[in-house]
Amino acid sequence: LLLGTLIHHIEEKISLSLMEGKSPNYDELIDELYNVNIPKKNPFDTEGGIFGINILKERFTKDYFSPSDKTGLAYFNKVNRYVSNIKRQENYLLEHPELELVDVEHPFVFSYKGKTLKGFIDRIMKYKGQNRYQIYDIKTRDRLFDKKDITTPLQHVVYGLAIEEETGC
Repeated sequence: LLLGTLIHHIEEKISLSLMEGKSPNYDELIDELYNVNIPKKNPFDTEGGIFGINILKERFTKDYFSPSDKTGLAYFNKVNRYVSNIKRQENYLLEHPELELVDVEHPFVFSYKGKTLKGFIDRIMKYKGQNRYQIYDIKTRDRLFDKKDITTPLQHVVYGLAIEEETGC
């Protein structure tokens, strides 16, 4: 969970930089990945609770270096894989010039069948000049999803409904 929060934090910074038309400073972002320390101010603080790899490595030394039973990879390996591929978001946009990054951590709230649904969409890209979107949810799961788990992912259905509610498409 803490690693996922950290990766979301770094990915959001990359997205915000790209949305401003800038190339992210990856050296600074990698340094932040290893050294950030933003404790929670209180139990309801949604901005805190972000700790860098160096802190997580101290807190969870055994887990950090021990291979997972599920994947055979240690968190050490996963972090190295993430760092070696940290430019993937920028590369994806270069490979897909028809897309533009339009929002990150996009808040939504809407009613569906008498229930209020709310949350945040990690990343939204739009096809330039069209009312078509790509929705991204950043996952740091310790193993690949089973096909049965992704056939109709409820989370993405909700995200799609949220975008439809906002844009009418």
